[in-house]
Amino acid sequence: MSEAWERRFKVSVPLGRVLAGPLFRLDVIGEENLPDGPYVAGINHASHVDAAFASMALRKPIRFMAAADLIGINKGLDFILPFYGAILLPRSSVPLGAMRAGLTHLAAGGRLGVFPEGRRSEGWRASGFKRGAAWLAFRAGVPLVPVALSGTDRVMGLEERSVRRGKVEVRIGAPLIGQPDSYALLDAWSTAMDELLSQSELEQARDEPPDLRVGAEEGI
Repeated sequence: MSEAWERRFKVSVPLGRVLAGPLFRLDVIGEENLPDGPYVAGINHASHVDAAFASMALRKPIRFMAAADLIGINKGLDFILPFYGAILLPRSSVPLGAMRAGLTHLAAGGRLGVFPEGRRSEGWRASGFKRGAAWLAFRAGVPLVPVALSGTDRVMGLEERSVRRGKVEVRIGAPLIGQPDSYALLDAWSTAMDELLSQSELEQARDEPPDLRVGAEEGI
C-alpha cells in the first residue's frame, strides 16, 4: 500500500502539470531517459519552485531531500515539505539519519530528488557542489539522473515571494552509473549538467544582448 505522500503526489502533481502547461509554457525534454526503477535526480537549484517543476517533469512520485532549516520560516513550506514526504537534512550536523532514510527509500524502489548545490544559487556553478546526491546513488547502486531546470528563477527569484508567469524548460539527461566512486559520479553529473544547460534555449537567450532576446518583453 502506498504512503500518504505518494497518494497525494499521484493526485496533485499530474493536475499541476496540466495547469502549468499554459501558465508557464512548461517544456520537458528527455523524458525517455528516466529509468523505470529507483534513481536519484540531481537538480540545479535557483528558485523555491524548483521542486514543483522537477516533480511535474519527472511524473512519478519522488521524495526530495530538503534543508531542515526551511521549516519555520514560511508557512507554505511548513505545509508542503511534510505533505510530500520531504526528507529533512540538518545543516549544522552530519545528516546521518536523513541519509539512512534516503537509502531506505531507494532500497524500497523509490526515487529521490536532491539539489547538489545545497541551497538556491544565483546562477549555475555560482557555488560548489555537495556530494550527497552522488553518494546516495553510488551507495544504493542506482543511477544518478541529471535534471537541468531553466527559467524557474524568472518565475520566482531568490528574493521574491510571489510567482509570475514565464517559460520553464526541464532537460533530463542520460542516467549516470558505473563510476568508480561518488567523487567521479559527481564530476560526471556536473559535466552532464553543463551540456544540458548549454542546450537550453532559455539559457542561450539569457546570454544574448537584451534587444536580441526572443520574448524578453514578456519576462520569459
